[in-house]
Amino acid sequence: MLSKAGLIPFAASLTVLAASAGLCAAPAWADDAIDAKGALVYNLQPVIFPYMAAQTAGAEKAAKTYNVKLVNANANGSLETQISQIKAAIAAGAKGIVIQTNDSVGVIPAIKEAVAAHVCVAAAAVAIGPTTGVVYPGTKGLVAWDETYSAKLLAEAMAKAIGGEGEVAIEVGLLTNGTSKARLDSVQAYWAEHYPKIHVAAVEQHSFNVDKARQIALSLATRMGDSLKAMYVETNPGAISVLQALKTTPENGKIVIGSIGGEQGYEDFIRQGQPVIDVPEVPLSEGAGALKLVVDCINGNTDPVFVPEQDLTALVPLKSANYVVTKENLGDFHPEW
Repeated sequence: MLSKAGLIPFAASLTVLAASAGLCAAPAWADDAIDAKGALVYNLQPVIFPYMAAQTAGAEKAAKTYNVKLVNANANGSLETQISQIKAAIAAGAKGIVIQTNDSVGVIPAIKEAVAAHVCVAAAAVAIGPTTGVVYPGTKGLVAWDETYSAKLLAEAMAKAIGGEGEVAIEVGLLTNGTSKARLDSVQAYWAEHYPKIHVAAVEQHSFNVDKARQIALSLATRMGDSLKAMYVETNPGAISVLQALKTTPENGKIVIGSIGGEQGYEDFIRQGQPVIDVPEVPLSEGAGALKLVVDCINGNTDPVFVPEQDLTALVPLKSANYVVTKENLGDFHPEW
């Protein structure tokens, strides 16, 4: 939800990483900080996808609020393209970069170049580096779920929905994406530890392609039939395509679908009473929040900051429900995409 100032508000408190983590020393350019007004900032997105469009809209709102010049670019799924875009931002004299990576580890050398060039970098939705929920050394910040936490919330809700046992399947986006990998590992580890009677029968990769997600779901439903009790489908658009595909099968309404995203269209299935579970994300808030961190950095506040997704104002009303959207609390959540 936007404030009157046009910027999605933060929660009252921000979680700042401890100095003992080795990330709190002020970067070398702190003494050369300039006022952010008119500064050039690049907003780099990994793929063409509704979620990323909403995140960009949030960054654009914040850019107008802080009067910075924002350049948007999309790598369309290519690590090489995203690396080139980071280098282009450096060459253009950008003071800041907001980024959602499509390869959390592969992008590191380019991020190091940006930091060395005194560019303030903040990540949105996906942590830079191999560890979710951690600000990468030298960068300003991260606005995102700690995906080990969001995935556990989803895994618990899905387990309860199927009575703690049965065959399940998983469709992830890209295993090179830090978020995808962290969610997959966390969901599987949580079930293995707490619900040993849940058996993961298949793990597929839909590459953030809704048509592929649909095809995978139809294949699984045909092959497994009544034995398939639930599916975790990464991204709400992928889950929506799965739900639409399952309408044509005898399994319609029988398979619990779990996802992380908070998209309006997905919440509508919850409203209709479908067996759907969602742990929401708020991309407008992520984009605006990451841009705000970059502005703070340009203005001299270089202390690294991790803003957990659940601390964003839009999600605070869901705290008592463990941040799971249900038919009962739909009115407390306002989708941002």
